[in-house]
Amino acid sequence: MAGRKRIYATRAEQQAAYRQRNNLVNLCVQIDAGLKNEFEQWLKFKDREKSEVIEKLLRTQLLRKR
Repeated sequence: MAGRKRIYATRAEQQAAYRQRNNLVNLCVQIDAGLKNEFEQWLKFKDREKSEVIEKLLRTQLLRKR
C-alpha cells in the first residue's frame, strides 16, 4: 500500500512554504552566550517558544504606541 504523495521534495521546501503561508520571516541576532543560556532556561521553565516571547517583547516594549 502506498502512502500519501509528497507535496514537497525536501523539509526545507516544506518550511519555506509554511513561512510563506503564514507571512513569517527568520530573524537572526547575536547575543552574549550567557544571556542566551539564561533565556533558554527561562523558556524551559515557562514552557514557552522563543518566537512567541520575542514577538510579544517587540510588540509590547519596543513598538508600542506612546
